[in-house]
Amino acid sequence: MEDNKKNKSEKELSLSDAREIKFISFEDLRYYPKVSKISRKKKLSALTAKPAQILNFLIINQHKAITRQDIIANVWEEKGCTDENFHKTIGVLRKELGDSQKPWRYITNPTKNHYALAPKAKVHYVFCRNKFWQLTRSLAAFLVVGVMVATAILRIQTADKVAGYKAVDFELLTDLEGEVERAVVSPDKSILVFMHRLNHQLGWGLRALRIGTEESKILVNSNDSQGYHTEPSFSPSGRQIAWVKTDYRSYCEIMIADFHSASLSLSNSRSISGCVNRWARTPQWRTESSLMVAMSEKVNSTKEITEIDLLTNERNVITSPGRSDHGNYGIFFNLANNKLAYLRSSMVDSGSELRIFDFSNNSDSLLKLYSYQPYSAAWLNSESILIKGKRKFEVINLEGKTSQVYFDKAHQQSFPFSIDNNRVGYVRGRLVDNDIFIVNLTNGKIDNSLSLPTHDYRAVIAKYTGDIGYMSLHDGKRQLLLRKGSISSKVLGFDEYAGVEDIAIAVDGTLLAFNKNAQLNIVDSSGDLKFSRSMIVKGFSFSHDNKALFVGVKENDKLKVKKIDLADPTKETILTDGFMPKATENGDVYFFRQKENKNYLYQISSDGIIDELFETPMSFVNLNSNSFDVINNRLFYVEGNGESKMLVSKDLSS
Repeated sequence: MEDNKKNKSEKELSLSDAREIKFISFEDLRYYPKVSKISRKKKLSALTAKPAQILNFLIINQHKAITRQDIIANVWEEKGCTDENFHKTIGVLRKELGDSQKPWRYITNPTKNHYALAPKAKVHYVFCRNKFWQLTRSLAAFLVVGVMVATAILRIQTADKVAGYKAVDFELLTDLEGEVERAVVSPDKSILVFMHRLNHQLGWGLRALRIGTEESKILVNSNDSQGYHTEPSFSPSGRQIAWVKTDYRSYCEIMIADFHSASLSLSNSRSISGCVNRWARTPQWRTESSLMVAMSEKVNSTKEITEIDLLTNERNVITSPGRSDHGNYGIFFNLANNKLAYLRSSMVDSGSELRIFDFSNNSDSLLKLYSYQPYSAAWLNSESILIKGKRKFEVINLEGKTSQVYFDKAHQQSFPFSIDNNRVGYVRGRLVDNDIFIVNLTNGKIDNSLSLPTHDYRAVIAKYTGDIGYMSLHDGKRQLLLRKGSISSKVLGFDEYAGVEDIAIAVDGTLLAFNKNAQLNIVDSSGDLKFSRSMIVKGFSFSHDNKALFVGVKENDKLKVKKIDLADPTKETILTDGFMPKATENGDVYFFRQKENKNYLYQISSDGIIDELFETPMSFVNLNSNSFDVINNRLFYVEGNGESKMLVSKDLSS
C-alpha cells in the first residue's frame, strides 16, 4: 500500500511539473509533457494516455531500477494489466520514439523485467525573468546577470506613464483543432486564409474562413507529410492568391490560383516559378499581374527581391544586398503608400535590418537594426510597421521611432498580419495550442510600464563594482554603453554594419575591451582609445588587478593564450596553447584547448602550473567571452536557446 502511495505521488509530481516545463529533450527527441507530444526529426506525433504515463514515469525515475510491476502499479494502478497489454503498450511507445528493432535505443531492458530510459533526459523550463533577477544579491549572482543578459533586454523602471500602443477589442477568429500559422485577410476584410494542420497531420495546408461566421473550408491539402503550403497572399482585387509550396529539402514552387470568395475555393492552381536552393519567401502582389518574392536567382547567390511579370514571365530585381554576406528574406508591401518593408539578414553576426523600399522614388533605406533575425512583420498603417521582436510586438514608424505594444495578459504572440488602420491580426498561443485573433492597437499613454524602445545585448559585469558594459541597438544604431548604478552613458557609437563580436570589462569598470572586424580595442569609460591592434581573437579577459589582458589569439593557424601588459602593450607573453581565457579573482586563469575534436577546460594557477580539468560540457556554438565565467571556483555557463535557456554551474574543485 505504501509503495502504491509513493508511485501515485510520483505520477502526480510529473503532471504538476509539466505545467512549468516547456519540453524535455533526450538525444534528438523533444517531449512536450503538457500536451503529450513527441517531436522527432521535425515531425510531431501525439502519445495516447498510457504510453505518455509510462514515459513520464521513466523520465522521473531515470536514475532508478524500474520493474514492470512498478510501471503497472503507477500507470494502471489497482486495475492491473496483462502481460500482453503491457508489452503492446511498451511497443506503441517505442514506435512513437522511433525504436523499431533491437537493440533498443531509448527504452532499454538492463535486466529481465526491468526498464529504463537510456538517454539522459534534460528538462527545459519556461524562462521566468522575475525569478532570475532575484539572484542578483551576490558576486556569483552578478555573474549570472553577466552571462544571461547577453541575450536579454535590460529593463529600467520608467515614469508612471509612457508612450506606446495598447491592445484592445480582441476578437477570436479561429477555434479549430490543430495548429495555425501565417494568415492574410482579403482586401474587403471578409475572408481569412491561413496555414493549418490537424493534430494527426504532419504537413501544412491552406484553409479559408469567412470572418464573422463558422464557415471554413480547406483550400489546399498537403499530400506530403513534410510539405508546407505557406505564406499566402491576396492580390489587390482579392480574386487571386499566391503562396509557397515546399518541403525545404527537395522541392519548392511559387504557386498562384484564382480565388472564389462565394464558395471559398480555388481554381486554375499553377506554378509560376521554381525556387533556386529550394528557398522562397513571402510572395506579395504589387498589381494583379505582378508578384514580388524574396528569392535567389542563382545557386549560392544572395537572396534578392524579385518582381515577376505574370503575363510575360519577365523578372526584375527590385533590390539586392550590397554585401555578399547579407540577404533579403521577409517582404511586406503596402499598396496605400506604395512602400515595401523588408527584412535583410546578416550572415556575419546573425543580425538583421528592417528596411524600406519606396517605389515612388525607387529609394532604399535602413529603418532599424536588430541583433537577431525577426521573422515576421505587418503594416499597422501607412506610417508604422508592427514587427515581432525577440519576445513581443513593437511598432516602428517611418522615422525610426520604436514604441512598445502592451497587452493586459502575457501570452505568446507571432505572425502579425495587416487588416486596417491600427487593426491587426496575429497568432496567439504556443506550439499545438494556438488560434488567430484580431486586435485594435490604440496609441497613447500607457500606465505602469517596464520597457525601453531599445534592445540591449552582449553584456558584461565588473566583478568588484557591479558596473555593466553592454551593446545596444537604439533606433537602428549600434552603441557601446556603460551603466553605473541606474545611469547608463554612451561610451562609443558605431556605423550600421559594425559588428562587435565580443566584449569584456575590467573588474573595477574603468576599462572596456571589444573585438570588431578582427581589431582588438581597449577604451576607458569616456571612450578614449587606450589600445588597438589587428589580430584574430578568440576570447579575452582582464586580470584580477587590471594590469593585464589575457587574450586567445590565432597565429599561424594555432590558438594561443597571451598576456598583454596594459602599462606597456608591447610586452606580450605567450602562456600556452589554447583559447577563450577567463581570469578569476584569485589570480588563476582558465582556458580551453581542443584535442581530437573535443574541448577541454584547463587551469593556470597563480604560480604558473597548468592542469587539465575535464572535457567541457558547454556548447561551443556562438561561444564568446560573456557566455561563461568562473567565480568562487565554479564554472557558470548557459545551455539551450531562446526561452529554453538554463543557467548551469559546475564545481571545479570536485
